[in-house]
Amino acid sequence: MNLKDIYNEVSRLNGINVYDLIEKLDLHVIENPNFENRKLYSSILFDQKIIFIQPELEEEFKQFLLWHEIGHYLLHHSEGYSFNFYMSRFKSKTEMEANLFAFFAMMIGETAENINILDAAIHKGIPEQIAIKVCDLSQSVLQL
Repeated sequence: MNLKDIYNEVSRLNGINVYDLIEKLDLHVIENPNFENRKLYSSILFDQKIIFIQPELEEEFKQFLLWHEIGHYLLHHSEGYSFNFYMSRFKSKTEMEANLFAFFAMMIGETAENINILDAAIHKGIPEQIAIKVCDLSQSVLQL
């Protein structure tokens, strides 16, 4: 999937709130305290329509993770599969696509003319190392 396809997929959501989209997609979010021990932040199980997430995260980071997992759900849905978000593992094609999906969803309505996109992305809860990569990749799409 290319950048423009991911951007267009997010645009079709019309700026919906992440929690409203979770409800609309009939997904269920469950906090899993066992994730802290494994350095795992979130996971999605397609068949069960469940997003597991580490408890007690900052709200902005939590929303990034939810958008990321929804990105997997909408872009990579395949029966019997699941995806896990570890901060140290985000360089695969599918992980980068989910990161770009989350970035576009969280940055909708922002314009490069008025703000520093990288600073805004970090402020909205996107981890810095991911924000740097997706900002670099997304520049051509954001100028559409």
